[in-house]
Amino acid sequence: PSGSILCALELRCVPFLSSSLPLLLHSASATTVDAVRKGIVEQLAKLVRVVRLHVRPYLPPLLGLIQEHLRVHSALLIACVALFEELCAALKEEMAPHLPTILPKLLALLHADRSEARPAARRVLSALARVGAQLQEHTTVVVPALLRLAELVEAPLALRRHAVLLLAHLFVRLPMRSHAARAMHVTLRFTLTDPPPNPPPSIPSFNPLLQ
Repeated sequence: PSGSILCALELRCVPFLSSSLPLLLHSASATTVDAVRKGIVEQLAKLVRVVRLHVRPYLPPLLGLIQEHLRVHSALLIACVALFEELCAALKEEMAPHLPTILPKLLALLHADRSEARPAARRVLSALARVGAQLQEHTTVVVPALLRLAELVEAPLALRRHAVLLLAHLFVRLPMRSHAARAMHVTLRFTLTDPPPNPPPSIPSFNPLLQ
């Protein structure tokens, strides 16, 4: 597959992106075999990790592919969230203009994924951590979504704990003082009602914001 060859070439593949990457994108849309499409999207994610900033010219079609499959029953959902995660890591603040369109779909997946293992929700939490500082303008939607997930008693305990730990991660990196009181309340209630073997190290993260 051309994606694997390009990744193997590392940055030496950059001169070939203009011909190969559009072909990969077309193949991801043209084929009807889910396993093949998933493999192509996974190759695209690996390729973004290799070429990083060189992926800029292809951002619009990549985002189009991602948005098309940000729905629970898409066979490409997990692969597309992983691709979005790699784009955020590669382009950082250049992804900021696209977050208002994509974030609502990602946050909706936190609660729409009702499968036993919640793989989509887990992958979204991972992606949000990679977006990091670019979430500063979106804390009013991100924090409530994470708090709701942390309070969702029917969700797996590990997933709720992941949400709490992500909140702690964001609180030490972003100015979110206005959310601190509720975040601490939810975290304390989570720890008291569903204590994990090792309590989440998130409660101290909120203390400076309340002083």
